[in-house]
Amino acid sequence: DRLVNSANSATAEDVSGITSVNAASIKVVMFVGTGTYINGTFSNNWEVESTGLTTQKDDVASGNIYISSTASTTFAAVNSPVKIQGTTTSANLFRVSSSVNNRLVYTGNKTKRFAVICSLSSIASGNNKNFSFYISKNGSVLPESKQLMKCSSSVDRGSITLSCTVSLSTNDYIEVWCENNTDATALSVESLNLAIK
Repeated sequence: DRLVNSANSATAEDVSGITSVNAASIKVVMFVGTGTYINGTFSNNWEVESTGLTTQKDDVASGNIYISSTASTTFAAVNSPVKIQGTTTSANLFRVSSSVNNRLVYTGNKTKRFAVICSLSSIASGNNKNFSFYISKNGSVLPESKQLMKCSSSVDRGSITLSCTVSLSTNDYIEVWCENNTDATALSVESLNLAIK
């Protein structure tokens, strides 16, 4: 155990000059005082778990995206899953990135199991259409995440929640996919919130 006192505007730890590190940690250290606790930022190669500092390690990686602009998702054929279309915006990403719409990418170093949850609402462009929704990992749908929805009319808005757990390694990604189980009628997802933790 170690106590670091940063009184009188002193800096307790300076990591600003550390530009390449394979693995580093700050644990079981208590930061106290009125000065600056840390000068600089931690890369994904750090594990930080100390009183006075925000915990930063792969175990707490998380991310969230939501649809900010709706688009029509079209189907080439019945029972053929495709990625849901629309512009997504990210929020609260930690060791997760989202540079592609409807995609969360794990950027941590250690393989980790995530809880995945997605809530969405959609509308079909035709009547009496059945749809299946999935969480997808690296472009392959996860059958355990499947949820069904029927849109009785073209003005019906249905809502569902998807959930599952998934193991992700560095640069693995998840998305939300859908298939039309009736025909090739298009679908618009009007709201979507996808989170991993």
